[in-house]
Amino acid sequence: MVHSEEVAAFLENVHPDFANKVASLGVRYIRVMPEDTDRSSFFGRSWKETYRASTRSEAEEAMRKLDTSCQWLPNGDCRTTTKVPPGFRLDTRTGKRAFFNSVYGVFTGWNDSRNVGHKAVVFGDGSHMDADVMSSLGCFIKERQVAFQWQKGDVLLIDNALVMHSREAFKPPRQILASHRGRPLMLHSETGSGQAAIDGSLQGPTDETVRSGAELRDLFYVVDREAGIVRDDLPIWGLKPGVMAEEVFPLKFESAVEKRQVPGVQGSFQLLNLLSRDESSRFTHALEALGFHSDGIWLRTGGNGHYNPIPAKKGTRNNCELLIPESVDHAIFQRCQHLLPSMSGCRPIGLNGKWRCYKYVVGDHFNAHKDGSWSEIRLLQGEIVEDVYPERRSQLTFVIYLNEDFEGAATKICKDCHDEVGIPVRTPAGGALCFPHGLHPDSPYHTSELLTAGVEYIIRTEVMYHTDALQDYVCPALMPKIHAPRSA
Repeated sequence: MVHSEEVAAFLENVHPDFANKVASLGVRYIRVMPEDTDRSSFFGRSWKETYRASTRSEAEEAMRKLDTSCQWLPNGDCRTTTKVPPGFRLDTRTGKRAFFNSVYGVFTGWNDSRNVGHKAVVFGDGSHMDADVMSSLGCFIKERQVAFQWQKGDVLLIDNALVMHSREAFKPPRQILASHRGRPLMLHSETGSGQAAIDGSLQGPTDETVRSGAELRDLFYVVDREAGIVRDDLPIWGLKPGVMAEEVFPLKFESAVEKRQVPGVQGSFQLLNLLSRDESSRFTHALEALGFHSDGIWLRTGGNGHYNPIPAKKGTRNNCELLIPESVDHAIFQRCQHLLPSMSGCRPIGLNGKWRCYKYVVGDHFNAHKDGSWSEIRLLQGEIVEDVYPERRSQLTFVIYLNEDFEGAATKICKDCHDEVGIPVRTPAGGALCFPHGLHPDSPYHTSELLTAGVEYIIRTEVMYHTDALQDYVCPALMPKIHAPRSA
């Protein structure tokens, strides 16, 4: 066993290029499974047993739900390629990053008649791992590892989010009973090895009863307050310590996300089926439990003279700000990360942890403006950290639409700040609208139609990238300021 945070710190300090590549690209696992279980290999479980399937179509359906692709080989074997989970994970209890993956175990251990370890794990873009870095990492792990010598009757508890673990070779007979408590962090069907693997999807509670508004509100607390336009005590909400994210936001990965380009708008697209109807309604229920207020610094978007459907008002809507648990935004990010674009060769890293949630009622709108870029904001040990990763900046606006039973309120993408027509975009419930922002040359002006009937609920956050993603369109003289922490 070795502490994952120590491994992360080692890679960031000794092999920073490798660590940055893992963080920005993520990793994929490629495995060939036999049609019938091969007892001569310690990870020779068949695809039938792995996916509890008797036919190829049943196995394909199970893999589709995991966002795993497959290729059927002539001899009946199945080559699987996983989705791209991130290589690092932020532990909100310590505020430190953990090396949260199976890279080393797969690289060194997935060797049998069908698989070759160094080809079985690759970066998210398909490029191969550096063997010298893996060798150096192996030396560090052996130096820092702690061995547990089993005795009959022993019980060992492992925090699977912070401790990498494996087993040494053994001579049978050997019998150990294993159980998992809490949100599943292992995906046996993709690894079959002794080292922890990452699923990343959230599973809902076994009790599907929807909590009352009062019960939901009691799971949150006001982390801090900020000034708006009128008031100076607007709440920023977070989950109370000890409350599991899935108690409030039970997410289940079921349907494949579909990407649809917005016609006539460079770089803008929709992600359909991102959330299920039930998931969307649960988010709405939680937000209503916390409550909305009509004040907020975001109401004064856009400059004087910018197109505004109601010139007498800069914009009106009801607001709720929430610091979302990383496990929640990470699960949503995993559903769609393969559909998000690279920027200057950098893959997206994740979603921002601060969500601005809006409720539009009849007559509400916002006027024409462009969105700015954000640093990554997280709730760590009860404190709001506004630049938790100084090397990250957002490059895409990410707006989730929770319902569609209203009239009007289409988002309009404009050619400039005076465009009164624009291109109206309507995103179905459970979908997201994405477009570049900040200094990106394709960052569009956008506004909204008036909402004429019903109520609209949306969640606004951002897609985070390494600051190197800005290098193709930012003046080189400005890059050091962008890389520097906000306090510098």
